[in-house]
Amino acid sequence: GHALNGEYITAETARAEAADLFVARDWAAPETAYLLLLAEALIASSRLDVGRLLEAAAAMRRAQPDDPYWGYAARAIEVMAMMFRRDLGAGRAEARRLLHGSRRLSSHRMMRHFLVSVLSDILVAQGEYREALSTLEPCETPEGHGICFSMQRSAALLRLGRDRDLLLETDACVASEADHCLRTLTPLLVRRALALNRLGFT
Repeated sequence: GHALNGEYITAETARAEAADLFVARDWAAPETAYLLLLAEALIASSRLDVGRLLEAAAAMRRAQPDDPYWGYAARAIEVMAMMFRRDLGAGRAEARRLLHGSRRLSSHRMMRHFLVSVLSDILVAQGEYREALSTLEPCETPEGHGICFSMQRSAALLRLGRDRDLLLETDACVASEADHCLRTLTPLLVRRALALNRLGFT
């Protein structure tokens, strides 16, 4: 929960305590908590730590080698690592394969949402701003905004110079205040500030 909300220092402490307890109790790898490994991936991504991301993916495969849901999540984490390595073409292709291929039928919705977000980030990094918006068009933000598709759209809108559209897209997020995930609210607020500055607001 801390990692999802962007509280990475607290999340790191909790993750380390959980890992120590796991070792102290001598629990077997299949008992590893799925959410703990997702937290590990979020912490690693906040630090742009490709090695740690790949280790989180590998740990998922070791814990549940025959579970297609865990395998899908591991591969999604690896796509994020591709993005951070600037291997954008491979990341884009693999994200689309995971999102539209048969493997999507054995995946958690949250991981598909993460993957769409990573794909939109890749498209923006490649200068494909309209393609990013097209990819995000059918997506609806889940409650709590742990994945915030308005935040994702704001990156493309900012690059396109569509500042008023950016503000309209993100007005509801700002209005939600405490109900909005902090991890996704922070970049959204930065982009709104840039748009407001362009429009002459100080």
